[in-house]
This record gives sequence, C-alpha cells and structure tokens, in this order.
Amino acid sequence: MKKRIKRIVLAVIFLAILSAVVVALLNPLRKSEEQIRADLLKLTPIGTDMQELKNPIKRTGKIDWVREDWGIVIGPRGPSGGYPLDDEELIGEKSMRVYLGDYYVFFPFGIYVEAFYAFDENGKLIEIAIRKGTNV
Repeated sequence: MKKRIKRIVLAVIFLAILSAVVVALLNPLRKSEEQIRADLLKLTPIGTDMQELKNPIKRTGKIDWVREDWGIVIGPRGPSGGYPLDDEELIGEKSMRVYLGDYYVFFPFGIYVEAFYAFDENGKLIEIAIRKGTNV
C-alpha cells in the first residue's frame, strides 16, 4: 500500500513538472524577434490606424508610451524611442512602445519583450520592430 501511494505521489509530481515545462516552452514570447514581428503584422498590418492600436482589444500588450512628435530609431543596437546615432535611422513621425511581456530562462534572469510601432504623419502604421532585453 505504501509503495502504491509513493508511486502516485511521484507520478503527480512528475506530471506537474512536465506541465510547467511544456507551458513555458509554448510561450509565444520565446519566438525569435522576426517571428514575433510577423505575428504582430498579421494582427496589425501596415496601414493600421494608430487609434486602433490604442484600443486594448486590437492590441497585444500594455502601452508604455505614445509619442505624437517622434518616430522610432532602428539600428544595430535594436529599436528605441531615443535620438538616432550615426549608424541608426529614424522611422516615422509618431510612435508607440508596447510591453508584450516577459519569460524566464533561468530564475531570476528574465527576458522582457517590447514592440515599437512607427506611424506616418497621418497616424498609419509603417513599421514594427521588436526588442528583447534582460531583467535581472
């Protein structure tokens, strides 16, 4: 009887650990930056109005900031909302940064994922860039 209870407890623990691993591996934020960008472009294609992205039903993630006077900077260090350096390019007239979420590789080292949306002067989407960074 004790052996049977011990086996059941070990089976439950094993299934719990296996479930946690499967859920973690299926997190869509673990995809590459290019794959995340492609997924977002399916949801919000080029030409989408900026006001639509402000709607939480249309958007994935939480808006960090919206700039009506500045685009996004894209360069070798990844996208940002700052000022372009010599090897970077300013894209768009307006921009939005959206926090998509994070995931853990090894606790306590997490990876955050952000999307940068660039819009033209009429508020139409012209580019999406993804940035991943480390939380410590």
